[in-house]
Amino acid sequence: YKVFTAAAALAAGFGSNYTLYAPQPYRSKVFKGTDSDGVYGPLEVSNDNPGYASTYNMTSGLVASSNTYFVALEDALGSIDPVVDTAVAMGMHFDNPVTQKSAESWKEEQGGTFTLGPEGTSPLDMANAYATVAASGTRCEPTPVTAILDRTGQPVKNAEGVVVDTADKCTANAIPAGVANTLANMMI
Repeated sequence: YKVFTAAAALAAGFGSNYTLYAPQPYRSKVFKGTDSDGVYGPLEVSNDNPGYASTYNMTSGLVASSNTYFVALEDALGSIDPVVDTAVAMGMHFDNPVTQKSAESWKEEQGGTFTLGPEGTSPLDMANAYATVAASGTRCEPTPVTAILDRTGQPVKNAEGVVVDTADKCTANAIPAGVANTLANMMI
């Protein structure tokens, strides 16, 4: 999910070298959370080991997958909204009510842990979102069926007599091409 935060920040004008000091534990200046003792207050996050640096730029933070850097980057954005909107634009659906909050719920709650990917996610959604980066910002919905034919080999028609649509459904500039290409270069 850090890629969504990076894409939102790039789209907002932050450069790939945008540097933040985010030591661990990092205490958010914007987002709230509940600590391990159940106390509600500023969101506090750490990385998975104490060897992480305290200062990263967006590229090195993405390579390191630094939790502290990306929550600090969300702080710099000031809201979770552009990050969630970017995730949706890139192909995330957030439509499984059993395993996922909706995009609107994330935005209403201003959940600063969004960048950490705290929920179960469809591998197909995630692959589709990353494919948007690889396709210079064009998002295409996965198309598992390329044609529906009847027993004579002719395209099947719906009740209105129209051929059932199995064509690609792509959205050019789901994220700006410059953002996608910069992000792709950052992830090399």
